[in-house]
Amino acid sequence: MSCPNRPFSEKKQTYSTSNLELNKQVAKYQTWNQESIAQRAQTLADQAIKIWPKP
Repeated sequence: MSCPNRPFSEKKQTYSTSNLELNKQVAKYQTWNQESIAQRAQTLADQAIKIWPKP
C-alpha cells in the first residue's frame, strides 16, 4: 500500500481492500483526524491487551 500523500477519502478504497483486517478497519472511519486516530489507538490497545494479557 503506497499512497502516503493522498487525501484520506482516496486512501479509504485502498484500506478497504487490504488483505489485513487491521487495515480494513481504517476504511470504516469517515475522517482521519486527531479524534479518529485516538479511537484507533484505543482499539489497537484493547486488542493487544486481549492477545497479550499481563501476567
